[in-house]
Amino acid sequence: MPNAAAETSPNWKPKPWIAVALSMLTTPLSFLYVRKPWHALLFAVAALSLGGAEIVALGRSNSLVSVIHFTIWAAAVFFAYRFAKRAAPGNQPWYARWYGLAGIFSVVISVFCGVRVFFYEPFVIPSMAMQPSLEVGNRILVQKWGFGHLSTWGLDFGRLPASQQLQRGDVVVFDYPSDPSQTYVKRLVGLPGDRIVYRDKHVFVNGQDTYLGKAEDYLQSQTLRYQPRQTHRLGSTVFDVIIEPNAPLMLGAPKDFPLRESCAYTPEEIRCTVPDGRYFVMGDNRDNSADSRYWGFVRADQMIGKVAKVFR
Repeated sequence: MPNAAAETSPNWKPKPWIAVALSMLTTPLSFLYVRKPWHALLFAVAALSLGGAEIVALGRSNSLVSVIHFTIWAAAVFFAYRFAKRAAPGNQPWYARWYGLAGIFSVVISVFCGVRVFFYEPFVIPSMAMQPSLEVGNRILVQKWGFGHLSTWGLDFGRLPASQQLQRGDVVVFDYPSDPSQTYVKRLVGLPGDRIVYRDKHVFVNGQDTYLGKAEDYLQSQTLRYQPRQTHRLGSTVFDVIIEPNAPLMLGAPKDFPLRESCAYTPEEIRCTVPDGRYFVMGDNRDNSADSRYWGFVRADQMIGKVAKVFR
């Protein structure tokens, strides 16, 4: 009974050190603790808006984001301390008590993680393998719903039956078959049962050449030199690839990957028949991409999702 009486005492005041500590954990909680729910909402909206701006508009530069993040954090610490210090005695609302703060924090984290695990997750392009379609540092938003790959931040929570079908030409994100702890992004070239032939810088799918014609040369931003660009079609998707005209068919020997017997390698061409439950993927930077030509097929349960939006 004494504890219950203390909790409902009209003389309760927030402690400044707790307000500061909560600001360092997560800003909105500190304002709930000092009985300022509208300030909590304001800072929560600011944080969400900044996160969205970072993905959509700021490209590869994070310096401005870091400055804004620090400014918001410093302001939160200052105001939370000030509100706690100047707070008048009064009742402690449920959202300012430990169980209210813990419950709100748990709900927010659950929703945030749930979105990343089940629906959409952002990634950053780390290499040149998908140029010219995707540049180093581009941010992509990956649709995960419908593919059953329950994971985020390197944690794998299992699989659900897939309810969505991938199409040739989709840009997909998946667990690297040789090391599932790594995440790769490539273009989907072959579906289960497809016959893939790579010859003379051309890709043939079930006997159909994907090549449409030449395009304007591509200026390689890393090397500041021009490379030949080609336009290709896979299904309903039209996209560009870049090539190295003097590069050999393969830049190295293929690995001894599972179901390697489904592929045949000669000095002139690569032929693969995609097994059931597997996919054949390639990078758009054709002669600078480690892909299914080298390490084999991607299992259906390794598909994380497909790229829904690119932020340059």
